[in-house]
Amino acid sequence: LRAMDHVMIEGYPVHELRPEERLTDARALGGPMRFFVGYLENEPVTCAASYTGEQEVGIYMVATLPSARGKGYGGAVTAAAVASAPDLPALLQASGDGQPVYARLGFQVVTPYTIWFKSRSTSDA
Repeated sequence: LRAMDHVMIEGYPVHELRPEERLTDARALGGPMRFFVGYLENEPVTCAASYTGEQEVGIYMVATLPSARGKGYGGAVTAAAVASAPDLPALLQASGDGQPVYARLGFQVVTPYTIWFKSRSTSDA
């Protein structure tokens, strides 16, 4: 899970989080949430998570470190997350950078999705 957190914080990126902060929790292990981390030469470079519901599998937390992008690692880890529930339809929310990757995997745009983001002030940290 620490490798998952590292790739997500550095690869998405989530600059507002400090490297020692956690995005994942060991209490999620063994349940409907699954975590996937891809390694290159023993270093984590890509990650994804899946949450299997009754009617779909949601794909979340897909990220690849900048130095490893464009090599198919993000697509591979996303495909592994989708394969965690192969009989269910998969859904995700894509960034602009991720859309071509997901389109190659067969995902289709259903509707655009906009996220509004407010940075955490230093007094909130």
